[in-house]
Amino acid sequence: MSPEPLPATPGHSALHDWLHIGGLGGALLLGAGTWAGVPAALEAAAGLSVVDGAWAAAFEDKLDAEAPHRALALPLWGALEFFAFGDGRDGVVLADDGLLFTDEELRLYPNEAQNTAESLRLILKARDLLAQKNVKLVVALLPAKVRLHQGQLRTPWAPQAEARYAQALGALQAAGVVAPDLHAALAAKQAQGVEVFLRTDTHWSPAGAQAVADELAAEIKAQGLLPAAGGATYTRTDGPEEPHEGDLLKYLPLGPLAHRGPAPDRLRPPVFALTSGGGGGGLLDEVSVPVALVGTSYSHNPRFGFAGALQVALGADVLNAAQEGKGPITPMARYLGDASLRESPPQVVIWEIPERYLPRADELATLPPPLGGEEPAR
Repeated sequence: MSPEPLPATPGHSALHDWLHIGGLGGALLLGAGTWAGVPAALEAAAGLSVVDGAWAAAFEDKLDAEAPHRALALPLWGALEFFAFGDGRDGVVLADDGLLFTDEELRLYPNEAQNTAESLRLILKARDLLAQKNVKLVVALLPAKVRLHQGQLRTPWAPQAEARYAQALGALQAAGVVAPDLHAALAAKQAQGVEVFLRTDTHWSPAGAQAVADELAAEIKAQGLLPAAGGATYTRTDGPEEPHEGDLLKYLPLGPLAHRGPAPDRLRPPVFALTSGGGGGGLLDEVSVPVALVGTSYSHNPRFGFAGALQVALGADVLNAAQEGKGPITPMARYLGDASLRESPPQVVIWEIPERYLPRADELATLPPPLGGEEPAR
């Protein structure tokens, strides 16, 4: 059986791609005499299949380990991988039309069912701890980006990974947790032609963040969870359009040929302004803020505008206790132990949790109290 044709690079002809491949291949061959790593890499890959990716993986691993001109070798090999095989480094999954995904959304994890069950248990524990202070928990379970683009995947999605969102959402709702279906809200917005996730980034677009904020606000208002919101009025304006280097582009080290790969996203970071009422502030302020937001970089990064979008949609001040570079559970554990919660509890805590973190064990063994470890002596 002949191999499938190579995928065309977005926006360019197959002829141009093959010219680049030929040039890159020639550069590798010309450098073989001086690059000590290349002969060893070729030997390591000898006899392996090119079609199933085994040759490329063996070549790259050996080149990474042995090439003395590593700074040149890596982008050169990255470009050959991309143009010849339509692939990137471990960590990224390429789809049609220049879309990039993190492989964390598609992979299966060791002890996945056990880890997911523990993550859900910690969510319920946080819910109960907040309830002791008369604080309502609202979970913003974020669907994987790939879930909105399944039709553009080049390989099948494992059924176990595909079922994660519905299973977790169903378990939370069955346990009485307020957790609206954000996949449905994002899919409806995307059906209108709006990109709800950035193309070269793991994260949502400002439009996706706004769609989630609107859905959460509708649920909170419908259930009467903010009886005394404070009557704040916020306005939103979009800043000037600017390029956004997606976090997944680092897995495509194309060097001088970066302009031939996926183009950076373009976005207009939103700007929010309080026009009346409100007046709450930061994490350490003594002023009581009706809503607290806990979560990951989706909530923390102001370029996406999620906290501000919530303020507009809720008509209430929002204290942003999200953290960059963490999973969702550690920021909640730290917030539960923070003096601001003890001294000025909000009415509602919104906990943003990307679904891909549920089956992972990263945070489960190292959580601070009260979600993990021992409670500190008082």
